[in-house]
Parts: sequence; structure tokens; C-alpha cells
Amino acid sequence: MVSATLYEILELSPKASQADIKHTYRQMVLPPHPDRPPGNAVEAERRFRENAHAYCVLSEPSKRSAYDAWLMANR
Repeated sequence: MVSATLYEILELSPKASQADIKHTYRQMVLPPHPDRPPGNAVEAERRFRENAHAYCVLSEPSKRSAYDAWLMANR
């Protein structure tokens, strides 16, 4: 099974700006937020953590450049 890239998790292009990353992350964490559980709380928590991890890496320029280098090397 091939896992999604961090860009795919946040539904962004690798060329997305820092502002795009921040805006998209904020929109994507609202539905699965643990304080607003839908029918499946376990799945909501998994999605929330996945989105938070993607944002943590992509929002910091040094981590993002290291991730981009890793991504290019492993394609």
C-alpha cells in the first residue's frame, strides 16, 4: 500500500505557499476535530493527527525542504 504524501493529505500542490498551507490546514482540521466528533470518533482522531503532522512538517521551511528532498529521492 502506498501512503499519501503530506501534500496529498492536505490536498495541496508542492508549490503551495506558506499562506496556502496554513489556510488549508485550518479548513481541514475543523471537521475531524476531537471536540466535534462525528459518528466515528476513532477515524476523526486519526484524520486530525494526520493533518496536524502534515502541517507541522510543511509549515516550517527547514522541515519542508528536508521533506521535499526526501520525497524527490524516494520517487
